[in-house]
Amino acid sequence: MRIIWKIFFLLVSFQIHCLFAQISARIVSEQQVITAGEDFRLGVMLTIEEEWYTYWINPGDAGMAPDIKIDLPVGFELIDIQYPAPEKFESDEVVSFGYKDSIMFVLRIKNKITTAGTYPITIDCSWLVCKEVCLPGNASLTFNIVIGPKDSLNNIQVNKLLFEYYSSRVPLITDEIELSHTGTGKPFILNIKFNKIFGSELKLAEVYPFENGIFRNIPSPKISSGSEGYSVHFTLEEGIDLPSLPLKFLFVFYDSKNKLTSFESTLNIKK
Repeated sequence: MRIIWKIFFLLVSFQIHCLFAQISARIVSEQQVITAGEDFRLGVMLTIEEEWYTYWINPGDAGMAPDIKIDLPVGFELIDIQYPAPEKFESDEVVSFGYKDSIMFVLRIKNKITTAGTYPITIDCSWLVCKEVCLPGNASLTFNIVIGPKDSLNNIQVNKLLFEYYSSRVPLITDEIELSHTGTGKPFILNIKFNKIFGSELKLAEVYPFENGIFRNIPSPKISSGSEGYSVHFTLEEGIDLPSLPLKFLFVFYDSKNKLTSFESTLNIKK
């Protein structure tokens, strides 16, 4: 009987290991040593197994948004968590928004510490990863923040390129995009007007609503272009009324060199 229970324990242990094998998580620091009194950035890096994907803030028709909680010592404060623009996945008419291969969520942290030293932090994160099936995963990550003087030789940005890449995919909050809408249900047309700052070489590729469950997600929404911008056709989910609260949207553009630029803007609803 003991042998049977040992075999059962090994099988369960193996299954638990496999559940988390699709994603590995780690903390990345932009700098080796953080300058005393200066704000800094950390990253939660998820490396995703081939053919699997995880989710954005709005997961789409199915899935679960990533959950990140950070425990900081006194003297540090989380400013925000930045989520790079997602991509779209379609499976059996289910449309989801998320990430494949790898993704890093950028945490901006306010630093009031003026004394050199080592300060431990903990980040707990959970996610859902999917392929043909979906599996939950989580990790409790620990990291030592090293604070040093401003003239420290170790204050170099050891992961500068990594942070530049993922930060460039974080949507910019801009008032250069003017949003309006036509209709309040079927159809709902989102009108996007932008100023000359965008130039004529940018082409709108995708539009993602931040709020889940309001609009029906389709693989390729109708996007019409005009002299002043774009119009995107949406349909409300069955039984859903258009809320009176402002709605946020993420816009993904590509330039002539296929470089991604994304923007975040808010629509005030008129009824």
